[in-house]
Amino acid sequence: MNLKGVLWRMLPRTARALLTAYLVDRFDRRALLRFQQTHRTLMNVERGRSGGVAVIVPCYNHARYLGETFASLCQQTHRPFEVVFVDDHSADDTLPILRRFCQSCPRGIHPTLIQVPRNSGQANAINRGIASSEASVIMILNDDDYLMHDALEAALEILRLNPDVFLLGATAVPFSGNGGLNLPESAGLLIRNSYSDYAAIPLTRYSPADVRGFAHPNDLNMTHSGSTFFRAAWEVTGGYYPDKSRRVVSYSDRDFQLRVASLFPVAVSMAVPFAYWRTDSSVDRGRNS
Repeated sequence: MNLKGVLWRMLPRTARALLTAYLVDRFDRRALLRFQQTHRTLMNVERGRSGGVAVIVPCYNHARYLGETFASLCQQTHRPFEVVFVDDHSADDTLPILRRFCQSCPRGIHPTLIQVPRNSGQANAINRGIASSEASVIMILNDDDYLMHDALEAALEILRLNPDVFLLGATAVPFSGNGGLNLPESAGLLIRNSYSDYAAIPLTRYSPADVRGFAHPNDLNMTHSGSTFFRAAWEVTGGYYPDKSRRVVSYSDRDFQLRVASLFPVAVSMAVPFAYWRTDSSVDRGRNS
């Protein structure tokens, strides 16, 4: 008998809803400040750029969305780049679809496919993908989202223009539904059509000192897909935490972003989206997070 399950069902529905909301929105600010304190001697590292750029695509049971996700990679205006697909032991057709993708990548896109032996969560999948690559700059693309066609180009240029920034994030265009992303004309999928000069994109900047004033995890708010960071930041912070008990917030992406922000300058494009974000299929809704 699952005692925890029995006790959970004994709680009134209202109490269960409140407890669930608390656990999802939990923000251990003290743990974040302790992390900052214990890692402060590692803050003076070089960003590095010589290893190129890789897009890491953690995949789990989203076979029906992969065609659109792959299409957004093929449309990227920046070449060359590496794309690392990590199949977290999906039970659907994800793996054979990814194999076909890897065989049909356009010139300038260098694919790698990793299959995790057993389902172990998105945080672990991302870490495996990054560890398999030699890239110095990493962009994340969830397997159900869609990148603006010049997202890579824009991110790399903004990072070049802001030599102190270790993590760049952006807002996204939300949508929902089972496939069939209703995209605008291709012209609407280019960031440069709103800002022909990427340097003109307004950025909200955060320093490690700002983190000490954060009261809510969304005080640092960016969409996971399109977020771009230097490998050095991933190494210094210990990467994404698969163990939820170690996180300062429940979601693995925001936990990672907050820990990076506690050590390095971060910038966010709040006005210009870098991706389309599917709101109703997040792996963080279940055990695979």
